[in-house]
Amino acid sequence: MSLCEDPNQVVGHLGLEPLEASFTPEALHSALSRKSGRIKPVPLDQSVIAGLGNIYVDEVLWKIKVNPFTQADRLADKEIHHLHRAIQETLQEAIEKLGCDFGDGVVDGGMYRPRVYGRDGKKCSRCRDTITRLVVAQRGTHICPTCQPSPRGRRRSKQRQKRPVAPVK
Repeated sequence: MSLCEDPNQVVGHLGLEPLEASFTPEALHSALSRKSGRIKPVPLDQSVIAGLGNIYVDEVLWKIKVNPFTQADRLADKEIHHLHRAIQETLQEAIEKLGCDFGDGVVDGGMYRPRVYGRDGKKCSRCRDTITRLVVAQRGTHICPTCQPSPRGRRRSKQRQKRPVAPVK
């Protein structure tokens, strides 16, 4: 906790706030276009997007079927729109359910239950393949190898080259 006259002294370095009106697909596109490298660490970087942790990044990437090794600057416009929506939906669901539950006694669905994070060795609820744990950017990462296939061979989308993100219809 900090006491200060100007909140920007404490939070001015933080990136986009995912539940604010300023968090738009266009703002996310702009933030991603400045980052090269794998997508997994980008939303974890608090100077890019504030408030996302390892659990929710795994959940978001699973939800949109993107492998964490995918290059951040190679996401197509449609994937950016899906990422934007999934970040907001996942955080809103977690807030409504008061955080995460790892099976430690909460009953009647009282908390957010991860669909992929921490479920290595268990079946994917979408395709029934086995959830795998691996390390991406020195972070434990959980994926479904069927729903989130390896990005090898993905080509940079022609839509994504230095232009504003197009609206999804």
